[in-house]
Amino acid sequence: MERLLTPEGATRLPLVYPRFSRDVISFDVGDRADRVLRTIKKTSFSQFPVYEGSRYIGLLTDGAVARWMADRIHGERGKGCAGLDEMLSATVKEIIGYEPGDRARFLPRNATIYEAQEIFREGPPETERQVLAVLITDNGKPEEKLLGIITPSDLLRDFSRDFQDPPPD
Repeated sequence: MERLLTPEGATRLPLVYPRFSRDVISFDVGDRADRVLRTIKKTSFSQFPVYEGSRYIGLLTDGAVARWMADRIHGERGKGCAGLDEMLSATVKEIIGYEPGDRARFLPRNATIYEAQEIFREGPPETERQVLAVLITDNGKPEEKLLGIITPSDLLRDFSRDFQDPPPD
């Protein structure tokens, strides 16, 4: 990772913002399943923050959507055999109930990339405690406007970019 020298000669670590700034696709608990599925197909994204109005509820993942669909089709929670129209009209509020817990953390815009890396190390890999996304806001507060999102694969791409050979002259 790069370390930038300031005019005073001190090292300045790379920050998460603006490096990972982007428009973040999120859902409201009242949004319908058909919107979620269309968004996943269009973007290939796998994590989406969910809000109820301006209150952060949790992170919806493609895994929760798959578990919800399997339950609606095969009926493990007693529903089963739902028709397509019924499934598509279900709300995000129902689907997010298939998440084992919130797997996102918030960081302020002035946090370093190294702080984001540490957050991803919080939970054991491939468990329900593993953090899947870091959400960036001005002060790291859930009620603030989202400025960006970081996933483990984003950090890997960013890290590998720093080690690529320069293009030939």
